[in-house]
Amino acid sequence: MSVWKWPLLALQFLTVVPVRIREVSVRDLRASVVFFPALGMCLGALVWLVKWTAEFAFPPQVAAFLALSALTLVTGLLHLDGWMDVADALGSRKPKEQALTIMKDSRVGAFGASAGGLLLLGKYAALVALDPAHISLFVLPPLLSRLGMVWLMALAPSAHPESSLAVVYARQLPVPVVVVASLYSLAAVGLLLPWPRTLGAIVILTLAIAGYQRWMNRRFGGMTGDLYGAFNEGLEWVFFTWGAMK
Repeated sequence: MSVWKWPLLALQFLTVVPVRIREVSVRDLRASVVFFPALGMCLGALVWLVKWTAEFAFPPQVAAFLALSALTLVTGLLHLDGWMDVADALGSRKPKEQALTIMKDSRVGAFGASAGGLLLLGKYAALVALDPAHISLFVLPPLLSRLGMVWLMALAPSAHPESSLAVVYARQLPVPVVVVASLYSLAAVGLLLPWPRTLGAIVILTLAIAGYQRWMNRRFGGMTGDLYGAFNEGLEWVFFTWGAMK
């Protein structure tokens, strides 16, 4: 395995930054997941930097719009697309196989468009309320949402045992990858938040992982790439909103 490839693969997988790695093994793909929370933290730092800088010239509403735009553009709408696909599949109320087919359809339906709009409005509202003086409230939500993805990959089976992006990751992550990602992520939370809020973040994360995994297992029989992305988007919004609470 080539350790130097792992952060670049994480960057390639989670953003539109033009990184192209050749001769990638499945082991490298799985090992790169260890950098998902760290990359999330970097994305949160970008959101903070844009909002902090923009507020010197614009009101908080405009600064929040610019910060959210930066996050959305850098991630290339990848996970937002998954969120909308999952909304269409759930909204269809079709049986499992038909719902999975709807999820794979590149077209966006009414449920997906509505869910995508509401998600962006929710993140925007949270970012308006967040004070750039507290950088932890910007960097931790993307970190924790991607840590949640790591645990979903570790715990939940693939909905498509034969052909799915999830097949590469679902219940296939090396134990050290999950342990290291968890340790440095929780260490960051503990360093940046007072202990009551650290405990609250862990409780929210645990309940979200357990509840989502059970729901998707019952509805679809496991995970897909879209389901990972949808979870990331939803949990990121939850933590941004939680940070904005008074």
